[in-house]
Amino acid sequence: MNPQPCRIVLVDDHVQLRREVRRLLCEVETFEIVGEAGSGFELFALLDSCGWVPDLVILELFMPAASGIETLQRIKETYPGVKVLILTRHEEETYLREALSNGAEGYVVKEDAAEELLPAIDEIRHGREYISSSLSR
Repeated sequence: MNPQPCRIVLVDDHVQLRREVRRLLCEVETFEIVGEAGSGFELFALLDSCGWVPDLVILELFMPAASGIETLQRIKETYPGVKVLILTRHEEETYLREALSNGAEGYVVKEDAAEELLPAIDEIRHGREYISSSLSR
């Protein structure tokens, strides 16, 4: 019996990055990319119209219009069971703390994504927090 795939939505304003993350995650049969959005507004339009809720949102912190933190807060208020992994280029501890204090289960720096994105998702799926090794030192 196969386990249910982890349903993932990618939220980043850079289309090329979403393509790269999609390509990486599609190689894992237990992950299913069920949607993409270029902003928090697009994410909620997608979720409001589709009738399902993802297991995980991979979210950039800095996007046009609503920030990643605002989007994170709204995800946690509206869909408290959805886990959120921040995937960003920002390595500042201030952003890490703000994301975690607002409910993010993980924080991966884009430079570390090739090696750490899959382990981060696995940790989060098993109820553990994940922080990029470049920040956890």
